[in-house]
Amino acid sequence: MNAMLSPSQLPERTGLALQPLTNWRSLGKGPAHFELGRLVRYWEHDVEAWLADQL
Repeated sequence: MNAMLSPSQLPERTGLALQPLTNWRSLGKGPAHFELGRLVRYWEHDVEAWLADQL
């Protein structure tokens, strides 16, 4: 099963600081995300695919 990640888990997965990732989310950049009410979440496979595209 594919795991959901919170924004605070992204830095350890990507090696990037949280603030740029937060800024990119508001600009429609970075890994795909979705909202559950007020919570922001990322599917692990979307984060991995986004990282692979950055190479």
